[in-house]
Amino acid sequence: MRKHASVHVLEGDFADLEFLKSQADWLVDLTVTAFVDDISAVSSLPRLRRLALWPTSTGRRHTWSADLSNMPALQDLSVGPAVQVRLTDSSQCTIRRLHVDRITTEFCTTVQALPHVEDLRLDNPQQLPSFIPESVHDLSISGIKHWNSALQFDGVGGLRYLQLENIRGMTDLRAFAAAPPLGRLYIHDCPELRSIDGVSLAPDADHLFVGGVHSARRWVPNGRSRSAHA
Repeated sequence: MRKHASVHVLEGDFADLEFLKSQADWLVDLTVTAFVDDISAVSSLPRLRRLALWPTSTGRRHTWSADLSNMPALQDLSVGPAVQVRLTDSSQCTIRRLHVDRITTEFCTTVQALPHVEDLRLDNPQQLPSFIPESVHDLSISGIKHWNSALQFDGVGGLRYLQLENIRGMTDLRAFAAAPPLGRLYIHDCPELRSIDGVSLAPDADHLFVGGVHSARRWVPNGRSRSAHA
C-alpha cells in the first residue's frame, strides 16, 4: 500500500472519506474541496497537522459536521461555510492558525477557549467572539454587512496585526481599544470608517494600508507608514 503524508480530495462526488482511514498512520495534511456527502471520517485521522475542509456543494443545500477532538497534533485548521466542527476540550487544542468562514455562535465559544491560536481569520461571520485569546497575534475580519458599534473585544493584549476588509457600518476602531500599539494595520473596503480612534500604532509600524474608506489620507501616523487610498 502506498503511503501518503498529504492528500487533496480535489473534485468529484464522494459518499464519504472512509478510504482515507488506511492512511491514518501517515496522513498529516488533508484538503477537501470536492463534494463529500459525509466528512465524519476525518475524526479517524489523529496525526493530521493541517486540515482544510471546503467541500463543494455544487448547488445542493448541504451541511457537514466533523468531530476534531481526537487530533492532538492539529495546528492549522481552515473551515468553509456550512461546515460545523466540534472540539470537545478546547483547552487541550494545539491549533495555531484558524480560518473560519461564517463562524457560528456555538463555535465562537470554542474559539474563545483556544489557548494556542496565533493567527485568527474570520470571514463572513454570523457572530463575532467578544473575547479574543491573548495568544492571537494576527487577526483578520471580513465580510460584515452591519457592524455592531457597541462591540468591545476583550483579551486582545497580544495583537500585533489587524486586518479589516469589506465591513459596513464601522465608523471607528474603538472595538479594539484593549489592543496594544499595532505593528501593522490593513483596512480595505470599509466605506463608513472615518477614523482609527480606538487603536494606536507602534513607532516602528510596518505599514498603514487604507483603501475604500472615508478621508483615508489624513491617517498616516508617521513617515515609515504608507497609505493607499482607493
